[in-house]
Amino acid sequence: MPTDEEKLERQAIELDADRRSVLSAMGSAKNLHEFASTGGALSGAGFLKSRQSVQNLLFDWSVAMNTFFRLFGDLRVLGVDVSYGLYPPPPLRRFLAMLAAHAVVVQHWKPSDTVTDTLNALKTGALYVENAFQVITGHDSGRGIEDAFSHAGLEYAKNIEAYWRGTLARKIAKYAYEFDPKEISTP
Repeated sequence: MPTDEEKLERQAIELDADRRSVLSAMGSAKNLHEFASTGGALSGAGFLKSRQSVQNLLFDWSVAMNTFFRLFGDLRVLGVDVSYGLYPPPPLRRFLAMLAAHAVVVQHWKPSDTVTDTLNALKTGALYVENAFQVITGHDSGRGIEDAFSHAGLEYAKNIEAYWRGTLARKIAKYAYEFDPKEISTP
């Protein structure tokens, strides 16, 4: 039976893996955006013609990513602690993936869209998925995504991130192929 520490470690690793996936997805979206805006061979294609703004690309990615997670259920985030399991609740993973995507876009793309516009595109994509599932299934979402966007959801995420920076980063640094020393917090 895993200890609470082992569960927290696994959750931190899972969230870091999600963050890496988001970095890759945002890199692909950025390349698509730049390709479409430079008049590449596919820039006149119907899909790209209507999806050239950063907001459109982020909305599309948010819908796809949230649909993927939503298909695996909708757990509540409130009242969940590290003893719950080896994986963070799916709504929290979706929320943190959207925050990571937003951070990458704002810090590295420097789009003409405002910070609020990019965050709204991601959040709207998540809410669109929730509404679609409600219509299709006839059941409400179970409030999982609302929990994740709540203060309690953010606190849960902060606890996992604090463990990542304060404990796990030091533990794995000697094995890391690439590692930013700023990832490690000092006590």
